Amino acid sequence: MSNILFFPFRTYSPHFETDLELIKLESENKDNNIYVLFCNGGFKSCDNNFENKKRICKACVNKRKRAFKIIKSSNIKIIDLNNYKKNNYSLPCNEHNIDSIKRIYIDSYSIGYSILSSLENILDESSFNDCIHIIHNLYFEGYNLYYIVKTIIKNYSIDKGYVYNARFCYTRAFFEAFLYESKPIYNHDRGGKYYKYILIKNEMLHDIDNYPNLINEFWDIENNELLKKQIADNFFKDRFAGKPTNDVSYTNKQNLNKLPENYSVYNKIVVIYDSSSYEYDYISDEYTYKFYNSQSDGINKIVDTLSAYPEIGIFLREHPNQNNRNNEQRANLRNIKANNFHLISAESDISSYTLLTKANVVITFNSTIGIEATYWRIPSILCSNSIYEKLNIAYMPSSHDELIKLILSDLKPIPIEDTLKLGYYFSNSGINYKYYTPKDLHGGLFMGHDLEGLKNKIIKLFRKYFPSIFKYLITIKKYLSNFKKK
Repeated sequence: MSNILFFPFRTYSPHFETDLELIKLESENKDNNIYVLFCNGGFKSCDNNFENKKRICKACVNKRKRAFKIIKSSNIKIIDLNNYKKNNYSLPCNEHNIDSIKRIYIDSYSIGYSILSSLENILDESSFNDCIHIIHNLYFEGYNLYYIVKTIIKNYSIDKGYVYNARFCYTRAFFEAFLYESKPIYNHDRGGKYYKYILIKNEMLHDIDNYPNLINEFWDIENNELLKKQIADNFFKDRFAGKPTNDVSYTNKQNLNKLPENYSVYNKIVVIYDSSSYEYDYISDEYTYKFYNSQSDGINKIVDTLSAYPEIGIFLREHPNQNNRNNEQRANLRNIKANNFHLISAESDISSYTLLTKANVVITFNSTIGIEATYWRIPSILCSNSIYEKLNIAYMPSSHDELIKLILSDLKPIPIEDTLKLGYYFSNSGINYKYYTPKDLHGGLFMGHDLEGLKNKIIKLFRKYFPSIFKYLITIKKYLSNFKKK
């Protein structure tokens, strides 16, 4: 018999349905006691509803209620979070900038980084001061939740727990409470296919040290080397063609026949593929830039040094998910001036992958196209700490001068063996759903039921069948929201 605690907090598909899948599976053993920590809308701010809007809160709670009417079982017991929130464990947050927020810990709970991870999208286009009220709310609630979960673990003699991606403020509080109490805790997230999910025990999904273990262990399970290579090859070929693989495709609207007009005038082509800084800057201290202060700092210094070599063309491909964003990262790129520097905007339909085939050297800051470059036999240089850095994927200089020497040398590509392991993992890892039937990456049926309310169904249909208009309306909504703040 096990006492198992769940916290199905994020109601986005497929993560909410994955929580339900795991609850249902564990409840099949009637000797298990399944406890569900249920949010009835008591948070001041949360990942689902930062501004604490009543209609959003109500829709979120109602989705949970619909789900538990379907999943009802005698050994599933609901714990109302509001019954514990009456106790106030929190202290005020007095930090006033991002760097100081990063330094805040409660025991081993990195509440500072987890707050910033929750707000990464907003902070990318807003100032710290614009978000200070939400930051303080998340600090108050995350601090409180951490102690609530520790109390529940003790009161109910909890043996283990499950939670969606523990990077974020409240899921991290839940995760760290289990580690503090020396209880096993399982992270879940998307698998290699949209019909699979992954479970990782007692480790963060973005843990750099643990990542090679996941990759190698998964590779070793299958003995058919030819099959593994074929699956990995198909993964990289699909990515090149702009087909969705283990996530949405950001290149499917690009023209595979389109290249920059001036690429052929250079003797050597260096292509820099940037990353969205907000995706990595708020994970943990593991993700640093080593010999640069930031990605923007690194790009500026690389271009400045290489501007003395007019025979070298420097092409920077903005990550397509920067499309329509107005942030400091993009502003910095537009201020770079060098005759041999060429910026390809996120909105451009120039093909990232056809450009890749023309590169003599590829430089990345966390972007997984650094892995793909090596697979396609193109020398790849990694300039920051990354999830794949401990695999033999890319050259990893220890200084700016060493990086420049690598670029100027006759650099050879690294062998592709470890890229195959990653391609196989990205494409095939995970556990097949039993009760959830995904239709695509963002939705499906749980035990034959669509858990979305009518409004969300309409929004999803609109996004699917009128994507251009949907994106335009979202841009207008962002503009109006920013205008109101001013």
